[in-house]
Amino acid sequence: MKERQIVEMMSLLALVSALILVMMVMATSPRSPWPLTVSRLASSSTDQTNVKEDVITSDPQKQESSPQTQQEQPQKIEAFQSEFPMDINQADKEALMEVEGIGEKKAQSILDYRAQVGKIETMDQLLEVEGIGEVTLERLCEKFYVA
Repeated sequence: MKERQIVEMMSLLALVSALILVMMVMATSPRSPWPLTVSRLASSSTDQTNVKEDVITSDPQKQESSPQTQQEQPQKIEAFQSEFPMDINQADKEALMEVEGIGEKKAQSILDYRAQVGKIETMDQLLEVEGIGEVTLERLCEKFYVA
């Protein structure tokens, strides 16, 4: 009789351990909807300056090698200036067009909608814009947020 109780307790312990393990994997998964938190990258002007300096000074041999390389560096620096994620209410046409599926026309529609309603309060409001569906909204949510 005692042996059966021990086996039952061990089975229960194994089941609870497996459930805890599954919950931990779900909680740490980057694609998990649980615990429904949104993290946003905070950047200050000093951080951007440091990144820009790192790009410029990362490989001194390449900097001196050709004028073409020196011309490419300002383009790399400009790429850091339009950092994502960014506030949808601060986004310009070019930033909106960075999202897959958003062309010039849809970007202008979003800007027109924003001008019409004022400040966008939730990302779900963008579903009211013609041509924006669930898939496009998901892509927008990857790069933009509402502050």
